Amino acid sequence: MSVNNKTITSLTVYAISLILVILITFKLISVSSAKHKPTAQLSSPITLNELDIIYGQESSKQDLFLFFNYNCMHCQAFFNEAFDTVKKEFIDQGKIRLILKPLEVEQHPDVLYALQTAVCINRFGSFNELHELLLYNPMVVYSDEFKNLVDDFINSNAHLAECLLDNNDYSYLKNNILDFYKNNMTATPTFVINNNIYKGFKDTQTLIKIIRKELKNTTQ
Repeated sequence: MSVNNKTITSLTVYAISLILVILITFKLISVSSAKHKPTAQLSSPITLNELDIIYGQESSKQDLFLFFNYNCMHCQAFFNEAFDTVKKEFIDQGKIRLILKPLEVEQHPDVLYALQTAVCINRFGSFNELHELLLYNPMVVYSDEFKNLVDDFINSNAHLAECLLDNNDYSYLKNNILDFYKNNMTATPTFVINNNIYKGFKDTQTLIKIIRKELKNTTQ
């Protein structure tokens, strides 16, 4: 029985399509797997500082460090989309302690002043309101209204004023940058847990899977 050219062509197209589907499937599996793998490991330790912004308890099973800046849209996405889920599932349950390490790579004076204000307010006032403002409009730090707002904070809180004056060389923020570059971090946000570095944007589900995996590794 002969096979006509049309049948041969159909079989060839089917075979090629099947191969392409298999290749695409393997590619998608590979990409998905890579999303959950660390970019690198720490080459220099990251230490806690009294000015770090911390969510969670000291008794938590694991520390999760986050290097971020307010002008980074992927950092904004973490706080606006993933933070509440991470807080509910891990921070509030005592599983992780989230330690924020703000950065200002370009060393712009207005941004440095705003970040120093944020870390000082975190120690001696209500951080969340300023945090929400900087997330909503990071460019506000260049305005006279923002400077007046900080002046009001200083005038109403002696501890905050002392914190700002004692850290006017921004050594804390500069140390964050040193930790960032010493470990070859190149993108924000960057997450560090169990000495594993995860660079760049992570959607909520990916981040949850990463944290679960790292917590599992901690208990083994």
